[in-house]
Formats: sequence, structure tokens, C-alpha cells
Amino acid sequence: MSASDRGVAGKVASNTLWNLVHSLVSAVAGIVVSALTARYLGTTEFGVLSYIVWLTGIVATITDLGLDQVIRKYVPGWFHRADQRSWALRVVGRAIALQLAMAGTLIAGLLALFPWWSRSLTIAHTRLEMVMAIGLVSVLPVVVSRCVSTFLRSIQSTRDLAMVTIATQATNLTLVAAAIVLRLPLVALVTVSLIAQMMLAAGLIVALRRNRGEVEPEAGPWPAREMRRYAVIAYANVLLQQVVWTRSETFFLGWFSPAREVGFYGLAYGIAGMIGGLIGVSQQALFAAQFELLAGGHEARSDRLASLSIKYLGVVFLPACLTIWFFMDSIVPLLYGSAYQTVAQVFPFVLFGIVVATISNPVAIKIHLSNRKFAGTLGIGLVGAVINITLDLLLIPGHHALGAAWANCASQVCVVGIGMTFVAVVSPVRLDLERIGAVVVVNLLLAGLFGLVLSRADVLALKLAVTAVAVAVYLPWLTAWGAFDETDRGLLAALEASSPPGLRPMLRWLRSSIGGAAAA
Repeated sequence: MSASDRGVAGKVASNTLWNLVHSLVSAVAGIVVSALTARYLGTTEFGVLSYIVWLTGIVATITDLGLDQVIRKYVPGWFHRADQRSWALRVVGRAIALQLAMAGTLIAGLLALFPWWSRSLTIAHTRLEMVMAIGLVSVLPVVVSRCVSTFLRSIQSTRDLAMVTIATQATNLTLVAAAIVLRLPLVALVTVSLIAQMMLAAGLIVALRRNRGEVEPEAGPWPAREMRRYAVIAYANVLLQQVVWTRSETFFLGWFSPAREVGFYGLAYGIAGMIGGLIGVSQQALFAAQFELLAGGHEARSDRLASLSIKYLGVVFLPACLTIWFFMDSIVPLLYGSAYQTVAQVFPFVLFGIVVATISNPVAIKIHLSNRKFAGTLGIGLVGAVINITLDLLLIPGHHALGAAWANCASQVCVVGIGMTFVAVVSPVRLDLERIGAVVVVNLLLAGLFGLVLSRADVLALKLAVTAVAVAVYLPWLTAWGAFDETDRGLLAALEASSPPGLRPMLRWLRSSIGGAAAA
């Protein structure tokens, strides 16, 4: 790898580290909040809350209009050119305005028709309409936060984003704890969520204003027609993949299953989604760098960056996910109580589908450069939607939350396979398959070991001992299989130099572990 490549990768790694720090804090805060609310509300009311969270998330996704992808694609190349920076700022402003208008229209329509569509729900609450209304209003600040967050990640300004998010999560946790101590009803908890979302949106707008930079006169008319075409394709993909394909299970659970089953699936999906979110957020700096490189014609360098990303995501997240799965039957009763034991059965299937889909994301970046190729993914999204809805209808009425998890996992794996085949044919990415394969094989062996223990001797003391041994041998094992080389040690050295002081000892230890194992 050249010095230039290493510089790009080092910048990506530094921004990824900040992304991970804030995501880890958010994930921990999210798990604590979910544990407190699950124990306080009980399985039935928590199921109602889970349905509201799902509905508000779906409405927020529908308001996307493909503009989040537009920001992600165009802003990295525009913002770093002074004569095009105004385009980057204009596109995020217009995205916020359009999405707020769309959100307001949807919310008004849903609330007006609530007496009609709520009849089909299996969930019930004495103040369901009020709770729904507060939850739906929270979509408005969510829209603002999403646009500004994508913009800040696209210009790789991750530190401000991390600080604002961490402060908001801490405030939300404090407010939720206070509401529980005061024994306030479900309406109060939903109101707390609305307040937290408003605080996050306000903080991110301040961060955006601080990162505007110097703006020069525009270079010329911006590519409005090309952007509209891309947004239309992106929006169709969002509707097919994020609304129908991956999130339809809760819709059918609300039709066929008791409220507690909605809560079980929502809790499992939420925890798995946090892990998938960690992976996705860590990829944001990579996406920005890849779009920046591809816009400059550096296709080979973009592929090398994608290859390194997949390897490192696998190295970090695959064993983390396996470990969480290993201890899930112990974690759930401890955090949420014995009434939520079903979550431990549902969780592994949801987690597997999400992680497989998310880790493979960097491979598909190049198809976004061509509207024609990107439009081809609509067929994949349609196939995924058909598979998912068919499996939902077959499995959910009889198996409830567990059936929803089976359907989600099967459809994710099927569509990821189809999607990767499509990318390999229309826009091949040159990957370092040997080293990626080493990471996969080592983690498959680790999964086999954990599965054997769970099936034969599911004892907490034994699981702790096996985990300790796995932690001790993991990095040397990977190095012995050829997963790391001098490039990896150079990247870790660059990351250590640019990381916060508190993280440098850990990175130094990682680098010495890899180097020592390699020398041996």
C-alpha cells in the first residue's frame, strides 16, 4: 500500500474510531434504557411501546425520499472544493425541508385515520391514541437529526457528532430513570423520548453551523436532474428494503400476535440493531472516503479500502456478535427479567441476518456511481420484499416472535447472496479474499466451539473460561493464518498517533500483539 493509500486509510480509521466511541456509548445507554423500561412496564405495555417505536421508525424511513443517499453520495466530493461547498450545504438544507414537509403530511394523515386503522391491531392501551400521537410527532426532530448526521459523517466531522450524541444519550437516560422513579405512565416515557430527540436535533444543527467552512461563489449550476434520478432510485430502494423487506415483521406481529410477542421481537431486533448500527456507523467514514476516491477516478484505491474495511469489521464485530450470542441466555434474565426469556431464542437469528448484510455493504459502493446499475438493485429489493412477506405470513401466525426472527434471517441471507452476485457481475470489486477468508474461517471455528458448548454444557462458569481462552488466542490465531501484514501494523501505528490519549495504550497493545505474533 502506498503512502497516499495509507494516509486515506489512516484518516478513515481515525474517524471510524470516533464513530465507534459514540456508538458504543449510545448502545450502552440504549440497552440500559430498554432494560429499565422493560422491567418497569411489563411485557404487555413494553410490547405497546415497541410497536410505537417501530411505527415511528417506519414513518421516519418513508419520509427519507432518497435524500439521505443523495447527501452520502454527493457531499464528500463537493464539500472539499470551496467552489462546490455551497452545493453541499444547499442539498442538506433542502433535504431537511422536504422531509419535514413529508413527515408532517404523513403524521396528520395517520392521526386523522387512527380510529380506522387501529381496529386491526392486537395491541391495546387505554391512551393508545395519545401515545401514538406523541410518538409520531417525534419523527420531526428525527428527520432533522438524520440529515445533519449524514452530512457530518460525509465530511468526516465525527468528533462534534460524537459529543452531541453522547450528551443527548446521557440526558435521555437521566430523564427515563427519573420517570421510572416517579412511577410515571407510558405517556411520560414517550414524551421523554420526544424531548431527547428535540435536544439531539438542536445540538446537531449547532454542530452543522460550526462546520460550514468558507464558501466561495458556485462553480455553476448543480446537477439537479442527475440528483433527482438518483434520489428516485434510492427512495424506491429504501421503501423496498428498509420498509417492506427488513421491517415488515412487526407489522404482521401487530396483526397476528399478542402485544408481548411484539415486545419480544422488538427487544431482540433493537439489541441486534444496535450492533448492526455500530457496524454501519463505523462504515460512514469509509463510505465518505470511497465516494471521494471514486469521484476522483481512484477506483483501485477505493477497492483496497473496501477490502481492508470488510476484514477489520469482521475481525472486530464477528467475535463480538458471537460472544453476545454465547451469553444471551444469561444476559436477558439478568437485564430484563425471566419474563423476557423468549428474547434469547429470537436474538441469534435476527443478529445473524443484520450482521451479514451490514458487513458486506462496502462492496456495493461502486454501483451508486451509475444510475443504471443502481436501478438494477430495485429488482433485488423486490425479490427481498416478496421473500420476506411470504415467510412472514407462513411463520408468524404459528410461531409469533420466533417465526418473525426466522423470516428476517432467511430473507436477509438470501438477498445478500443475490446482491453480492449482482455486484460481482456488473461492477466487480477487487478484494483481498485470502485475508478476508482467514478472518471468516477463524470466526467459523469460534462459532462451532461456542455452539458445541451451548448444546452440550451450557454452564456460565464454563462459558466464561472458554471466552477467556478465545480472547487470548484470537489475535495470534488470526496472524498465524495470515490475516495481518505490514500494512495492518502501519495502519494501527497511524491510528494510535491520531487517537484520543485514553485509547492509545489499547492500540499499542494491539499493534505489538500482531507484530509479536508475526515475528514468531
